[in-house]
Amino acid sequence: MSRSTRSAWSFLSVIAFNVITMGLALGITPILLRTLGAARLGAARAVMDCVAYLALFELGLGGAMIPMLARALALEDEESVRRTLAAGFRAYLIVLVPMLLGAVAITFGITHLVKVEPALHGELRLACIYAAVPLLLMPLSPLRALIDANQRSYVLSVFVISQSILTAVSSVLLAKWGFGVGGQTLAVAIGSALFGAFLVLDAHRYARGSLPRLPFTVSRDTMREIWSLNTPTLLINVCARIGLLTDNIVIGSILSAPAIVPFLMTQRLGQIVGNQLQAVGSASWAGLTQLYTRGERDLFRERFLELNQLVMSLGLCALIPIVVYNRMFVTLWLGEASYGGVALTAIAALNALFLAICSLWGWLFGGTGQLSRLVVISLISAAINLVVSVGFTWLMASRDAQTAMWGPLLGTATALLSVNLSYTPVLMRRHFGIPIRALAWSLSKPLLCSIPFAFALFWLAKNLPPRGWGGLLASMAAGGVAFATVCWALVLRASERAIWMHRLRLLLRR
Repeated sequence: MSRSTRSAWSFLSVIAFNVITMGLALGITPILLRTLGAARLGAARAVMDCVAYLALFELGLGGAMIPMLARALALEDEESVRRTLAAGFRAYLIVLVPMLLGAVAITFGITHLVKVEPALHGELRLACIYAAVPLLLMPLSPLRALIDANQRSYVLSVFVISQSILTAVSSVLLAKWGFGVGGQTLAVAIGSALFGAFLVLDAHRYARGSLPRLPFTVSRDTMREIWSLNTPTLLINVCARIGLLTDNIVIGSILSAPAIVPFLMTQRLGQIVGNQLQAVGSASWAGLTQLYTRGERDLFRERFLELNQLVMSLGLCALIPIVVYNRMFVTLWLGEASYGGVALTAIAALNALFLAICSLWGWLFGGTGQLSRLVVISLISAAINLVVSVGFTWLMASRDAQTAMWGPLLGTATALLSVNLSYTPVLMRRHFGIPIRALAWSLSKPLLCSIPFAFALFWLAKNLPPRGWGGLLASMAAGGVAFATVCWALVLRASERAIWMHRLRLLLRR
């Protein structure tokens, strides 16, 4: 399969994942909220975020392996692929031990991290045990890195979609069967087991010749290279988790577990869109890396600028209608009590957009083995994020609980604007030759068009409010299509429109 075909399939898989994930969220969340209640549902989410911190013991091995595997695959060096996988399997078995010890520590300390009634303490501890089960599958991670490096991210999307469906069905059934908080993390463990099985089957079918034989013969040089490349990935992963996974923990510890529900559900649509926008970068980084490695620098820069404009445009197409109509959406979906306000929605939407852009930039460094250049930026950004998040939430907690919920999102926005979006373009110009002015213009064109469009859509929603689910979905879809039309007419040049039409025709022929 050609590089362009793989990229097209990866992009289509992102769209499919987005639609299915949104459908699952719409369907199961009201059921879980009615069955479990806000306290149990919020507590389950907080437990998952706490246990997610154990992935830090992965020590950035996946990020170290991906560029090594991508380089070996580009050179068609099967022996190098085999050595890298063997070293990866060995390394993951080593880091599994501290992960499991960390799970034990969280299990005993979880009741001090999440504010719930004493009657739920037993459920919290059991939920931590279930949540730790997927850690046992971490040694399979090199197989996932191999799929990514081979530009088959569309395959991973299929696996994750299947995992998400099984997890959703399991979470609803376990909630109805009375498993409480633990049932939600057990459902995640069941879905993770399916994902692990898919990785093994895929490797057996498509990469059998590249798999090392038992017992693993590990090259010291390869092992040394993995551990030398893992440190930047580890530090950046730590910073990412501080920036994102602490949000629910901050709300649950300073406010309460039930407060997590409106905080989380108000930004749910924006998070779904943001995750899929980030997947655009994960689907395209391998192709960009190949262009850079082969010395096709002009085409590399052109494609990178084009991706920035695409991510910004697609993000605004989806996020503007979400900000405008989110109140009605959450009210119909879960009830007025689960809505955190238009300000919370707007900040979450901006964060989703900015995080997608920063993720795309991060893949540029990670895919070329230069992730260490982002370490200082990530450390400073994480520190600002944590201080603003905790400080604002704590200061406002006793005054206005709804305003206090802005804290974690304001922390993320402040860090992104003051550090990531300001300084990363300087590094990209220095190390990749990306012109800052061209980059800024590729992002500014759709953003400038979005401002009057958003005001017009707010006016339309106020004067012609939609009725029921049908009217709401039609209005949101029409808003997205309308802004896409604006981008097609005003953002793209005539030559760019011709290129996109050509690509669409080629895609349809396949």
